[in-house]
Amino acid sequence: MNQNIISVVQGGQEEASSHACKIMALNIQGAGSLEVLNVLKKHIRLHWLSIVALIETHIFGARAQAVCDKIDFGGSFRVEAQGFQGRIWVLWKLEEIDIDIFHAQEQYVMVEIKRRRHLAWICTIVYANPQVQMLESLWTNLQQFASHYSHPWLIAGDFNETINLEERNHGGPNMLRRCNHFKHWIENNGLIDLGFSGPKYRWTRGRNWDTMKCARLDRALYSMEWRTRFQEGAVRHLIQSHLDHTPLLISTTGFIEYTESKKPFRFQVAWLTDEGFEKFIGDNWHSQQSLTSNLNKLALELSKWNSDVFGNLFRKKRQLWGRIEGIQTHVAEGGPRHLMKLESRLHQELDLTLNQIKTLWH
Repeated sequence: MNQNIISVVQGGQEEASSHACKIMALNIQGAGSLEVLNVLKKHIRLHWLSIVALIETHIFGARAQAVCDKIDFGGSFRVEAQGFQGRIWVLWKLEEIDIDIFHAQEQYVMVEIKRRRHLAWICTIVYANPQVQMLESLWTNLQQFASHYSHPWLIAGDFNETINLEERNHGGPNMLRRCNHFKHWIENNGLIDLGFSGPKYRWTRGRNWDTMKCARLDRALYSMEWRTRFQEGAVRHLIQSHLDHTPLLISTTGFIEYTESKKPFRFQVAWLTDEGFEKFIGDNWHSQQSLTSNLNKLALELSKWNSDVFGNLFRKKRQLWGRIEGIQTHVAEGGPRHLMKLESRLHQELDLTLNQIKTLWH
């Protein structure tokens, strides 16, 4: 399939959440796309990612290196694409973590994640080839690893399979057999599904109700040793944005809502992007009053306008994110068709808000 994002937030009970290390994998079918790069950078900003894995890139050589340079993480490893067969890249921030490539081939990259004063653990990023023969090769290789490795292990990615028909909106007897085979493979290797919060399906194909196919092809599986160390580990399905697969965010420390502190008045350049801002200034500036009086009054009015009209950008971002996530969940459960048009409009509003936040940071 195509266009999937996975994020992993590393941490443990011994680590504060502010020191978490985060991994994202993105199934992109063409890493050079400006649209895809913008989506990736958006998630890097939102989730403070430290590791990014790109799946099914379809580019290699100088073009691949150019994309890595734009992401600008410092460390990188690539299993190069061959023709139209996609591959996996792993990029990481050298100043935050150390990565050793444990083993790699075209369907997975197994890395050892190390941080100062913390025990290392293995994370395997998977892109399962949908061809049955290739799938069997993947299951065999990972099973051999599972039988010899007893340390914390997390395996996450696009498995191109589901464990039952409830995880997809289509399928028949042959698909049920494949589901059972995958489920038994998970159980036989002592792995456990980490579960998720957010929209039910992570892969969606088709943009109208009659042709839409959905499935939970992406997931995270863990060993008991991993769960013992990371007891708060959790998965969140993020919203779908310009991609067939929704982002998968994995946190070893769970998810803590961001709270904002009260700050003194600051003029925000992002206000200039609002169509009503110029009129607002004109209505609240009185030429007969002194400069000091005007500025003091304007500061008070701007603070109120920011809250009531322009809206706190970070609060607005969270609200839009939540509404889109709710719509995607509702549509996956058979909600009304008109929600898809509303989702498209909310995506446009979210893109504008994120651009305003970018302006704010600049």
